[in-house]
Amino acid sequence: MGTLLQVQLQGRLGPSQQLLDLGSGHGSAAHANIRRFGCKVTGFNLGALQNKLAEEEATRLGIQDNFDTRQGDFDADGLPEEWTQRFDGVWSEEVICHSKNKPALLKEINRVLKPGAALCFSDIMAGEDATADELRSFTDRNATVVMYRPSDYLADLQEADFGAVGFMDFSEHLPAFLKGMVQRIDDKLDEMVAKGVDKDYALNFRQSLSDRVGAVEEGRFVWGAFTATKKQDPAPSPFLRLQQNRRAAAAGSGISSHGITGRTFSTMVDRSGRASRSGGGTGSESRSEATASAKDSVVIVGAGHVGTYLAVSSARNNLDRDVILKTRPESSNQDVAENIYEKHGVQIVGELPKDLSVDVAFITTKTHSLRQAAADLASSLGAEQDGPPVVGMVHNGFAHVPESLEHCARPVSCVTRGGYACKAHPDGSIDMEVKNGHEPWLIEPVPEGQRIVKFLEAAGVPVKSEEDFYYQKLSKFLVNCTGNLLAVARNCDCANLVGRHEKEMVELFDELYDVLQADGAMKNAWAFAPGRAELRDATIEAIASYGSHLPSTKMDFDSNRELEIDSLNGYILSVAAANELDAPVNRGLVAEVLALVEARGNVHQVQRMLQSLRA
Repeated sequence: MGTLLQVQLQGRLGPSQQLLDLGSGHGSAAHANIRRFGCKVTGFNLGALQNKLAEEEATRLGIQDNFDTRQGDFDADGLPEEWTQRFDGVWSEEVICHSKNKPALLKEINRVLKPGAALCFSDIMAGEDATADELRSFTDRNATVVMYRPSDYLADLQEADFGAVGFMDFSEHLPAFLKGMVQRIDDKLDEMVAKGVDKDYALNFRQSLSDRVGAVEEGRFVWGAFTATKKQDPAPSPFLRLQQNRRAAAAGSGISSHGITGRTFSTMVDRSGRASRSGGGTGSESRSEATASAKDSVVIVGAGHVGTYLAVSSARNNLDRDVILKTRPESSNQDVAENIYEKHGVQIVGELPKDLSVDVAFITTKTHSLRQAAADLASSLGAEQDGPPVVGMVHNGFAHVPESLEHCARPVSCVTRGGYACKAHPDGSIDMEVKNGHEPWLIEPVPEGQRIVKFLEAAGVPVKSEEDFYYQKLSKFLVNCTGNLLAVARNCDCANLVGRHEKEMVELFDELYDVLQADGAMKNAWAFAPGRAELRDATIEAIASYGSHLPSTKMDFDSNRELEIDSLNGYILSVAAANELDAPVNRGLVAEVLALVEARGNVHQVQRMLQSLRA
């Protein structure tokens, strides 16, 4: 849960910010936040001995200058008067449940927060339908007089004048946590007794934990996290100013500002074309001319579903080139290699050969592998090339082109709108399954992009390159951000996502739309974009069109692979932070998915993703 709360505070804390840890105990959460964010943390805690131990541990960790404690009882004394509007955030884990007067405490928390600062806390609560008798065994043993339900907290947060109030229910993960505590008591009982813990007390506590497992499964207990933001004084909407700036920029750039009245989609194109070394052109060159100028190989870095589809299409259509597909040796799927790559003559390699001579290459990796993929390709290119190759960058989400590639190649952005997967057949063979395969690949309308267009045409891949590319890229980005992580969190395919969770999708889209208005990297897209409602409907309709197909992020999660987060909804959080905007819906979704990843024990993935989000 600590990771979840940290994501809620992502982009809000740094060396100049101060966090209040309410009920800081031995200081482990405070220390972790100092080391993650570089902020200053004040621990407010009832126990003097705990405070002393927390300060000693901070000294041992070398972070004593960023940590201090204050002993106090928030029910008896409230929070210090001199703390009014002092803190940039308040953090608390399973502590507020002990308050005898939760409405008063929440108002105190609001008082000590700066305007616009966030409260993030987790707690054990009663289920909405639980009775007092069912809860008594917990309240009697846990210094809890009044046990709140989620609806009580939501109402009191609003009464305390908080805005952007949200709640995430993680009750389904609580039984595993409680069972882990039971196992720990079983493993350490003799050691605990030897250190002076009363054995009957320990066994009674163990029984209480076991009882709670059943209570959670029956809905009598809830475990979850709340986020809320202290309201700021009313101010003119930043989006009005951003919209005015965007329109002014569009008017001065020569970009058309007319609305889109319809979409045109190409079908399968003539396969007689060939990739050409020269930029530009209309694709009307003869086959002999193209063959004379073509180089020996096409290189595809990334053997996921998109890379596999592209490699097979290239080899299948007899382009008179070697098709080299680079994958990581430790992740290569031998069944796929035997059934797809070998069948179509694709060369699969773990390392690219040196001194490659290519005019067209593609990088189709996940964005978290993009930097390494670019470095691998750049180091393999021969020094004697006649000119830099064109590299099609094919990936979900938003990511900057690595510098290693910009120095030796001409990167071109590509967008795919099909859904790709490897499908096993009853006879043991495996082939590619493509959803919405008629949808063309979209290629950035730059001169170098024509080489990509010609190559894809020759490979039999539907393709187009038109002036509304940046809007089409935005629309695909909205589809990914509205559907991918939500499919992970709700454990469903595209059809069920729309059928069961459309309200959540609408809330997510609306926040995406607002934040992206502030993104300078998307400025060329908005001139072609329709209004909010039309774009929202188109986004949800596009997700529905994939039917039973699983979004790629959901496939990665189900296969226990690293997820693309920082280039999707994580990118939204970075844009929001850079423009001093709040994005509670996206932040909550990212936190929920990271908590699911962490619950599987993939702590290193969570740490890497949090590092990337901070960057």
